[in-house]
Amino acid sequence: MLEIGTVEIMFDSERIRELIAQRHPSIRKIPATLQKTVPFKHGRAYGIDSTVTIQGISSFENKPVEIKLSPTESTPVFEFRQTGERFAIDPGLCQKGQHNIQLGSIKIVEHPLSFMSAFGVRCDVSLDQPSFPTFDYCNLPYLEAVQGHLVDLGPESSFSITKPACLLFGKGYCILEPDQGADALLIDHQVSYPGTSVGTTRLELKLTPETYAFLCAARTPSFRTRSENLKNYELVRSGQVKEYPVTTENVLFVDEEEFYNPRAEFVSNRFNYEFMMHEIIDIIAWLRFLEIAHNGRFVGKMTTFLFDHHAQIDAAIWACADRSLWTKSQLV
Repeated sequence: MLEIGTVEIMFDSERIRELIAQRHPSIRKIPATLQKTVPFKHGRAYGIDSTVTIQGISSFENKPVEIKLSPTESTPVFEFRQTGERFAIDPGLCQKGQHNIQLGSIKIVEHPLSFMSAFGVRCDVSLDQPSFPTFDYCNLPYLEAVQGHLVDLGPESSFSITKPACLLFGKGYCILEPDQGADALLIDHQVSYPGTSVGTTRLELKLTPETYAFLCAARTPSFRTRSENLKNYELVRSGQVKEYPVTTENVLFVDEEEFYNPRAEFVSNRFNYEFMMHEIIDIIAWLRFLEIAHNGRFVGKMTTFLFDHHAQIDAAIWACADRSLWTKSQLV
């Protein structure tokens, strides 16, 4: 077992199998009804033909922010326009922000990174405030902005890991396994919360443009105890929270037993998928660092538990540091 920073790296196949065997036996799948047709094709890379603009309110500064997605000349970058700082998509430039991934001075980059990874979009991203918005429909504004401006760049090369590896973060972990012919990202994600609203839930899916196009609208969740949530939800609903742009439309409030502001479109067979769908948005963001390093997309299986943003930064640093662990990129 290797140790890199706060991450322990394990290649013991037997122990990895034991971890997987201990996972929750009940597995949920995203219903076919919770998908959406989009002009993206699996395995293709995309650019955009011109700059598109998205307006919002910055999450930490609570000020109007203008986001621009622009055609990239080479490797995509993030830019903070107020200072002219430009940051490569490099985990070595990340900071462990408050419940977010911070790239240089720019906060909450996980959402645009997740969008870029899921759809194979290559573009530069700039903004005039140092944090991204918490949109009412999370990543849907990015998807809507680029439609009608897409440029098909052709088949995207793919790569995988050469052998199973497990990254351990205290009680949490991320297991990566080689592609077995699916030529896709297979996800097995599990969470464990008190109570029954979310509880211990395990979700498996094959990430496709159609699946992500639906789940990308899942709101940022706030899971708190009932006493905390009753207080916070009433403050937000009555407009008394002035410091941050938190509303009942852009945050999903959840306690041990209840979703306070559910959206019917995320409910299927009496189960609300929105919480878990936002988890998927978050846990794939770190893969964009790896994909930029390899100029392709990762295919294989990712199994996760308690895999927070700080752990994702550590995973990205490890994954980008050792190129011997990865197969060479191949066109698909």
